[in-house]
Amino acid sequence: EARWGLNWLLGTRFGDGYRDGGIIVGIWTDNVIGTKDDMETKATNDPFDNFISSVAIALAVPYYTSIDPVFSDWCRKAAMKDYDFAVENMGRILNQKNETELYSTATVASMHLYQCTHEQRYLENAVSYAKVIMECQQLERRKDWSIALHGFFYESRNKRCPLTFFHRSNEELMIEGLCLLLKNAPGHPDSSKWMASCK
Repeated sequence: EARWGLNWLLGTRFGDGYRDGGIIVGIWTDNVIGTKDDMETKATNDPFDNFISSVAIALAVPYYTSIDPVFSDWCRKAAMKDYDFAVENMGRILNQKNETELYSTATVASMHLYQCTHEQRYLENAVSYAKVIMECQQLERRKDWSIALHGFFYESRNKRCPLTFFHRSNEELMIEGLCLLLKNAPGHPDSSKWMASCK
């Protein structure tokens, strides 16, 4: 099942940053060409899709290293390329409503590639992205609110609107990225900040 999903991810990428990021799955084929179920989608070069693909494919690398090293290597190279496409296009789609989500997805992808390749650039990127995540967090209690909440995240560093999800529920990504940093770089100068953010 996992291999089927990985093959689907690898098969929906065109190798230039563009990929088929989604399609309606509520319509099933009647095996007749030219009817309603012949769905078409538009390929996009979207950083979110490329980061998410990078994470999923990078996670597969160690599991296939001994049983299918060719497939494992293909996954590693595809995950690295998808990551690079995503990083290249981060600024193009960045807006005030997705800054936290984008940087948290980038942090998680960076750390999974760091675990997979041990290349320092991924760790350095994750450290940089984590700073943005923490700037988007309400660290002190909101004393101007009737319930003095803290610890939650805003959509962006301007801290105007709390982060909410209505479709892709990625609430875990902010803390997942920080936890991956703590696990893989516990001696980093920023580790105490990561821990404080998680707490």
